Amino acid sequence: MNTAEIELLDRLVPPPRHEPDWADVLRRAGIARERRWRGVLAVALAAAVVVPAAAFGVSTLLHRGPTGIGLAAHLRGAFAGDLTLDVHHTIIARHGGGIVVRPLARLGEGGIRRGAGAPVRWSLERGGNPAPAQSMTIVLASGRRVLLCAPCRASGGTTRLDQKTLVALVNDRASAMAVTGAGTAQGRVRLLPRH
Repeated sequence: MNTAEIELLDRLVPPPRHEPDWADVLRRAGIARERRWRGVLAVALAAAVVVPAAAFGVSTLLHRGPTGIGLAAHLRGAFAGDLTLDVHHTIIARHGGGIVVRPLARLGEGGIRRGAGAPVRWSLERGGNPAPAQSMTIVLASGRRVLLCAPCRASGGTTRLDQKTLVALVNDRASAMAVTGAGTAQGRVRLLPRH
C-alpha cells in the first residue's frame, strides 16, 4: 500500500479515538475475575486426576492415596502362619491383563524425590498371635529375593519396596518365605480385595 491509499482508508474508517477498556467490557458483560479463577482451578483439578492416569497408561484407576494396598500370604510348611503387607502412598490401576503400580513422589528437603519406592508395613502371625521370625523374604517369580528382615527383632516392621517388587506382588508373581526356629514356611502373596 502506498501513502495515498492509507490516507483514503483512514478517512473511510477512522482509527478509534481511545484504546478499548477490556476490563470495563468484561465487567459490563457480567464476567467477573472470580469466575475465571474458578475455571482455572477446575481445569487444574481435572488435570491432576487425568494426567497421572494418562501418563501411566491406565484404563481403570483402582486406588490412590495413603490408605494403602493390602496384600497377604498364607504360609505353610514347618508351621502355618499369615503374612500381611500394607503398601502406602501408591497409585494402582488395571491395565491390559495386569495391574500397574506407581509409588507417589515424595516431597523431601531437596524437593520432589522420585524412585524412592513405597513404604510397606508387614506383620507375621501364627494362630492369630504375633510370631517373630529369624528372617522374612519376598521371593519374586524371576528368582530375585527381597529381604524384609534378618535377623528379625519383632513380628513385623516397615520397609520400602521398589516398583518392580510392587508390580510382582500385586500381579501374583511373588511368594513370601519365613524362617523361624520351627523351620521354613512359604506362601503365594495375593492382592486383597478393597472394601
